[in-house]
Amino acid sequence: MAAPALAPVLVVCPAVVKGAWAAEAARWRPDLIVTILSGRGAFRWPQAGEMVVVNYDILPPEKFLAEPAQGTVLVADEAHALKSSKAQRTRRWRAMAARVARHGGRVYLLTGTPMLNRPPELWNVLRAAGLECDAFGSWYRFMALFGARKGKFGIVWGRPVPAVPALLQRVMLARRRIEVLPDLPIKTYRT
Repeated sequence: MAAPALAPVLVVCPAVVKGAWAAEAARWRPDLIVTILSGRGAFRWPQAGEMVVVNYDILPPEKFLAEPAQGTVLVADEAHALKSSKAQRTRRWRAMAARVARHGGRVYLLTGTPMLNRPPELWNVLRAAGLECDAFGSWYRFMALFGARKGKFGIVWGRPVPAVPALLQRVMLARRRIEVLPDLPIKTYRT
């Protein structure tokens, strides 16, 4: 809904939810023409008024990446998939995000799991949209805020300081089920 009228929109998501994105776009943004791309070599940037939905596996290498249209909106669904700075998908995503930013576009990350196991994963997810410094300033400040210290086998992470949630609120919108889907019943557990 946040995409401006006639903006080209590129959604990158796991393959299993591409159809859901198309269905929801038809429901909430019928003004957008939705195209789902599949298969290696199928990648292309969207045109004005079009939403292209692709999965992470078909993102092209940077050397084959054309320039996006002015004002392109780039969305990463399940953005925690970008947690590894060495992963090919993360490097390709960052190249795309940088090009979108240079052409006056917007980059959005969607995830319910911004950090899976270690604080550097949070740093990498934020870095995927160029938000890491807006939230924490620098890598060294991030390390200090998360109680990092040099250990025998590398960095040992401690507990985050109480200021970390407020710093994250500068770049992150967190919403709870009750705010988004108040009619959805609470989670039930059964043994």
